[in-house]
This record gives sequence, structure tokens and C-alpha cells, in this order.
Amino acid sequence: MVKNSILNQTKHQNKLSDELKDLTQKAQELKKLQGVKQEYEALHVSLKEQTKLKEYSLTKDGLNKEQIQLKEQWKKSKADIQLLEKSCEMQEQYVFDEKNLAQDISVRQDEIEAKQTIEKELELEISAEQRVINEANTKVRTHKKHWFEIQSVQLVLDLFLKSMTTL
Repeated sequence: MVKNSILNQTKHQNKLSDELKDLTQKAQELKKLQGVKQEYEALHVSLKEQTKLKEYSLTKDGLNKEQIQLKEQWKKSKADIQLLEKSCEMQEQYVFDEKNLAQDISVRQDEIEAKQTIEKELELEISAEQRVINEANTKVRTHKKHWFEIQSVQLVLDLFLKSMTTL
């Protein structure tokens, strides 16, 4: 049993020696890999920084594009506002002009009505004067007719008197 126990312990010791060799070998490999680990960690930190910088750059680019779009929208809105303001100014002028035109039309209409009244009065006067002229013309024609008749009678009388004096 002691022999068995010694054998077991020897096996166990050999096993532990093998494990120690493995661990020593792994420790040496780990020491060799320590530089790789540090380089990996440095690369990992650098990669994180690069990722953050890339995200920052993308965010910045996005913000710049958005800023450009907002500036374009602002310029367009400003132009639209100026157009609307100009339209409003013109609208006020149109309303003012429309009121003035309405007043002018009213004044002109009153003037037209007054002139039409005067025209009617003048037409009535002309008509009355025309009647007087027509009456005068009728009288002149009548007088001319009488005058011709008188002239005819006088001519006949003159002829008669001449014929009488020659006799």
C-alpha cells in the first residue's frame, strides 16, 4: 500500500510537474503575447477613437448638409416673404387707386349728367330757335311770293302805263 501510495504520489507528482511545465510554457507564451495584447489594446483604443472620430465626422457632415439645406430654405423663405410684402404693398396701392378711380368715376358721371342736362336744354333751345327760323323762312317765302306777285303786278302796271302813254 505504501508502494501504491508512493506510486500514486509519483504519478501525481509527475502529473503536477507536467502541469507546471505546461503552465510555465503558457506563462512564457503569455509573456511573449503580452506585447501583442498591449498592441491589441492600443489598436482597440485607437479603433474606438477612430470610430468616434468617424461618427463625429459623419455627424458634422450631416449637420453641414442640414445647415446648407436650412440656409437654402431660409433664402427661399426670405424671397417668398419679400414677394408677399411687395404684393401686399401693391395690394394697398391697388385699393387706394381703386378708391380714387371710384371717386373719379362718380365725379365724371356727375359731370356727364350735368352736360347731358345742358345738352337737353340746348336741344330744346335749338328746337325752339329752329321753329322760329322755320316760321321766319315761311314768312320770307310768303313775303317773296308776295313780292314777286307785287313785282308782277307792278310790271303789268308799268306795261299798262307805258302802253297808255304811248297811246
